[in-house]
Amino acid sequence: MPAVVVTGSSRGLCRAIELQFARDGYDAAVNYLTSGAAADEVAEAACEHGCEDMR
Repeated sequence: MPAVVVTGSSRGLCRAIELQFARDGYDAAVNYLTSGAAADEVAEAACEHGCEDMR
């Protein structure tokens, strides 16, 4: 499976980009600076679209 890293993907536009990659079949790494809880939410949402959970 292809993979992608989207920086700042725990919120905002980058969150939307991250989830779109997940819907398109990519394993998408979640990157964040201060909001671990928000990053966990994005990772869980990405896993619902088939991404591998690498936490």
